[in-house]
Amino acid sequence: MNLHKRIKEIKNTLKLRTFHLIVTGVSLVLLNTVMFLILSFFFQYFSEQLAAAASQNLGNFGLSQEVYMVIRESANKISLELSLLVIAVLASGMVLNFVFYDVIFVKFIINPLCQIGEKASQMIEDRDRLGEQIGVPMFEEMQKVTITFNRMSSELEYQMRTLEQKVQERTEELKRAKENIEHLANHDALTGLPNRRLINEHAAQAIKLAHRKKTSFSLLMIDLNQFKKINDTYGHMVGDQVLKQVADRFREGIRESDLISRWGGDEFAIIVFDITNKSDVVKVITKIFNAFDRPIIVEGKEFKIEMCIGAAIYPNDGENQRTLFGNADAALYQAKYRQHARPYCFYRNNLRLNNNTPTNG
Repeated sequence: MNLHKRIKEIKNTLKLRTFHLIVTGVSLVLLNTVMFLILSFFFQYFSEQLAAAASQNLGNFGLSQEVYMVIRESANKISLELSLLVIAVLASGMVLNFVFYDVIFVKFIINPLCQIGEKASQMIEDRDRLGEQIGVPMFEEMQKVTITFNRMSSELEYQMRTLEQKVQERTEELKRAKENIEHLANHDALTGLPNRRLINEHAAQAIKLAHRKKTSFSLLMIDLNQFKKINDTYGHMVGDQVLKQVADRFREGIRESDLISRWGGDEFAIIVFDITNKSDVVKVITKIFNAFDRPIIVEGKEFKIEMCIGAAIYPNDGENQRTLFGNADAALYQAKYRQHARPYCFYRNNLRLNNNTPTNG
């Protein structure tokens, strides 16, 4: 707690104690005055009675009136002294009683109230202090206040923890929902592969990285042969199952560092990173073909998947994204005319789309 708040609390405590002192002091003065008047009246009355009784007795003995007056004055003096003595005793007792009750008042009323105020301020400033309890004082009224405060503190702690938990759960739900939306926006719903949008982004990043590091990568465009016939013959449900297994086979065929995407329909695109020459790309292409040596089985039917592959290499076959994809697609078009069990073709500057007899490799 800072100094300003502490000084403010001390001022409030002094105000409360000053008010208690004034009220008690005024009460003492009024009570002593009333007691003094009452006692003076009674002592005066008794002194008069005593003097009258004495005068009667003295008259029987023939004593003079002067003696009577002396007795009366002595009785009045004694009554006054007795009144003052009683008042002094009562005042002393009431002062001691005031001091005693002031200590009780401070210890069991002011201090617990200040403690409650201090705890409340601490809980406002530091929510980790929620749930802290205050010792229960002696007096029943303050016990009720303190117990209520402690219950409130515990309830606030519980509510805060519950709220934090709900906020955390909601945050995690929103995070998962956001990740799910991002995944759906960047991945093919059927195969789970990255879609055209995502591979375009990766291709743009790959070009920047290769340009900065003076390295190369390859872009493969792949088209499945006669896949439309599977859909027409067996239906799209079977065709979708075949495509899912095709995606799994592609994952088997590429390296962990490479990226494959479903370009659209029965077309796929692969970025082959970290290559030094064509032979590195040929190894990946060969591994892809090997992955499809086994037939794909769906609903007890075997499907032999064949494909054509066109390859373009950055930066020789294009220094920007559009040119690179265009040249890889041109190489794919040429590979379709190749009479080979595993047709693939690298882009060359002399490729023409109307050339039906491209050079191997």
